[in-house]
Amino acid sequence: MTYEQAKNLIKINQHLIGQKIIGATIDELIIYPTDQKSYDEFFKIYLRTDNAEKAILPYQSQDVDIYCMADKKRARASGIVGHASLAKANKDLDVNFGEGN
Repeated sequence: MTYEQAKNLIKINQHLIGQKIIGATIDELIIYPTDQKSYDEFFKIYLRTDNAEKAILPYQSQDVDIYCMADKKRARASGIVGHASLAKANKDLDVNFGEGN
């Protein structure tokens, strides 16, 4: 999807924050590039800065998708980042993909 489409999906799915998925609480929804090399670079920036909006800046023109980031405080302590795709969240939660909006 495009960056603008992803921004819209995040905007209409703020209700997911605080809900449980994969046994953890969703803390934020982030946009990430789907290209593997770009994703690896993006994630390094994201982990270093804890700022998904800053980390995605170089990749806004690429194909992107959305992750539900979960239990970030626990992730910092353990070094394990919990996340699930928005599509996975759709199976478990009430995700709005904007149809009919």
